[in-house]
Amino acid sequence: MEITCNRCSSVLRVDDSKIPATGAFARCPKCGHKNFVRRGAIQAAPGEKPARTKRPGPGASPVKSKPDESSPSDDHDRPPDKSRSLGSIKSENFRTTFLVFFILSGLLPILILLYLVSEHVRPVLTPQMEEALVDPFTFGLLAMLAVPLLSYFLMSWWVKSLEDLTKEIKDKTRDILQDNVKISGKNEIVALGRHIDILYHELQDRITQLNEYAEQLVESKKRLADLSILDEATGLYNRQHFEIMLMNKMKHSDNQKNPLAVMMLQVTGARKDDLVERTNIDFLIRGVAHLLRDYLQKKDLPFRYAQDQVAVILPGTSAKQAAALAQKMAAAAELLSFKQEDHGQPEKICLSFGVTGPLSEYKDLNQAVSRTLAAAESAGKGKVVLLPPGPNGETPA
Repeated sequence: MEITCNRCSSVLRVDDSKIPATGAFARCPKCGHKNFVRRGAIQAAPGEKPARTKRPGPGASPVKSKPDESSPSDDHDRPPDKSRSLGSIKSENFRTTFLVFFILSGLLPILILLYLVSEHVRPVLTPQMEEALVDPFTFGLLAMLAVPLLSYFLMSWWVKSLEDLTKEIKDKTRDILQDNVKISGKNEIVALGRHIDILYHELQDRITQLNEYAEQLVESKKRLADLSILDEATGLYNRQHFEIMLMNKMKHSDNQKNPLAVMMLQVTGARKDDLVERTNIDFLIRGVAHLLRDYLQKKDLPFRYAQDQVAVILPGTSAKQAAALAQKMAAAAELLSFKQEDHGQPEKICLSFGVTGPLSEYKDLNQAVSRTLAAAESAGKGKVVLLPPGPNGETPA
């Protein structure tokens, strides 16, 4: 069948056979609004727009559509439900039927007893025996009546408690849904069932929303975590993260007895004038980052150490292997040129490298980084300086 979305007026197609007898919510694929539909609702004729459910006025809260009223016509249109027979607790006449049988079960034995006594026992009693049995018989009848009367009052109290519970659930449902949900019917069990069904669908929707919010929160937290350790201009890790990872990798290297090397890059221009003043250094560092990714392995970590300086941590790599890798990248950088849209001439760069390792020979990691960076700055364009471990000495590669 076809229904109209209460929010965007889009036509939705719903399989009537899959709708439960109590109704269900159909989400509009266009605007995401939930529309409550019941089995056996009037379908739109071919080429004719389906009838819309009345929407709340301008002053009403923009809440989701809920079942407005379970009218007798809706119950009449539903297929017969075997669970609503005369003896079912969901039957509208269940209370009346139950009370009738309850009263009959208490009064019928007493009536039968009175009939037997008056027709068969009393004629054979003498006046003296009849006078002696009047009081015990009267008190016995009163005791037999007291039990069903007490049960009747207990049943009435239970029904009153059920009515109060139903009213409380209705009020809380209205508060939760922020809507005036009206469900007709004399049977509180049926009313409770329908309200619970409405709350169930609302809970499902809220759980879906919470899951979506949780996913968005996780994504936001991940993006914030990335922003805290990334250099926004180039996409490389920042200097603060470099200091943390260098210490962690150093501890891991000592525990696993694996080599660890550090490579510092100084980015300079091919000409003598200042590279930073002539072009956008962030743009050139991004180009250097692409070059590093072509030569580095997944376990290697590149960082933007300063404005025109890059640091690389190479776990599981010896100093000589790192120096050989730096020599390849220095040669590759001489063949590259970078051009921005707002600059007429392509810009050539040169990379100078300082390499040191193993870091376990240094008592102070900051000293190792400082020496390696100083070596990269003084190496000269396209040169690689391999520092031997220890506080002194430099050996050109």
